[in-house]
Amino acid sequence: MSGKHKRSRDCSTCTERGISRITKKVAKGLDGISESLTPILASSGDIGHFSRDAAIAAGHQFLPRNVNEALDAVEQDAVMHAALGDVIHGEWLKVKRSEAAAHAIVVTEWERDLYLEF
Repeated sequence: MSGKHKRSRDCSTCTERGISRITKKVAKGLDGISESLTPILASSGDIGHFSRDAAIAAGHQFLPRNVNEALDAVEQDAVMHAALGDVIHGEWLKVKRSEAAAHAIVVTEWERDLYLEF
């Protein structure tokens, strides 16, 4: 890929993402300790082949499927709200929603190659 740069998916390429992950993990861990929560038991079997109904019946929760669902989850998460505080939580969500909206209107090279090849 001449003229293109590949970036590693670690915290050094996006410190904001790294800080966000660390903050969430620490906040969730502390919440679990303070609430004396019991960790979820490991699942047996190949959960990649569970139907949606079987996964729900087994107590599995689904991760957000896109950035908007993820931001909605963060917005509703009381632990994240408490960890970030009112101002940072609200402003961070505004920035991320703005970035998601800007990204949604970009036509990528992959899309051009896929849909515009004649």
